[in-house]
Amino acid sequence: KGPFDSFAAPPWDQLSTQPLQSVALATLPEDRRPWVQNNPDAPWVFPTLADETLYICDDQSVSAFDAATLAQLWRTTPAKVLPLPAPPRGEFPTFGGSRLLEDVSSPAVARNTVIAITGLPINSERTGDGRVHALRASDGALLWSLNPRYADDALDTGVLRGPPVVDADTVIVGVRKNGTMRRVISLYLLGIDLSSGQVRWNRLIGSVGSQVWGRSQTRPDASILHEGVVYRGDDMGVLAAINAATGEPLWVRHAGSPQSLDPNQGMTM
Repeated sequence: KGPFDSFAAPPWDQLSTQPLQSVALATLPEDRRPWVQNNPDAPWVFPTLADETLYICDDQSVSAFDAATLAQLWRTTPAKVLPLPAPPRGEFPTFGGSRLLEDVSSPAVARNTVIAITGLPINSERTGDGRVHALRASDGALLWSLNPRYADDALDTGVLRGPPVVDADTVIVGVRKNGTMRRVISLYLLGIDLSSGQVRWNRLIGSVGSQVWGRSQTRPDASILHEGVVYRGDDMGVLAAINAATGEPLWVRHAGSPQSLDPNQGMTM
């Protein structure tokens, strides 16, 4: 169960006002905190519960804790990688003064495998290790890692956005592609083989024009899964239903975008 899954209502009158157990998670040094503008304690790491074990993912590592005692079972930090590939000709990296978090981090667990995305989601990028990883749930052994920019030429400036979801043996992740020179922002969904990390399908969901200034994303977005269909909405104002196994679109709708013409958001429909 993740933070976005439904739970039965707890017996509120029987709950203690004090935590039964607590554990201090590693905090970023001051010079790496992205949220210094507003809230220094802004939450963005959400745990996932599976088989009496809590799994969390921060910007560098994936950890597992016993759900009853919060004793740490394992912690895995994927090996450092080379910097992200340079943008293609005609593009340039996105620069900006925003240091606000634009996404949340919540692993998915299926078939004794933990799927987690690392890297700090700020400024339309993921600083650090912006890959999706698969780890063995029992001991944290790294099974595979994938950078979407190497997965498909169409994703040469793509950035992972939203928590992953898993349907049977397919991992689905969202990828946002910011084309600064072309002034187009695009959303893709990527289907990945759970065992091997190989890309099974890549589906363009929608594109929208953008300005060269302002924030391209103003809120976190996520996918939900139901009966083999993955549903994805995006701040650009698109909502889609996609077959999780094949990537075939069932329908795509224009859902509207709040303040879509606000130049401070850099969005235009």
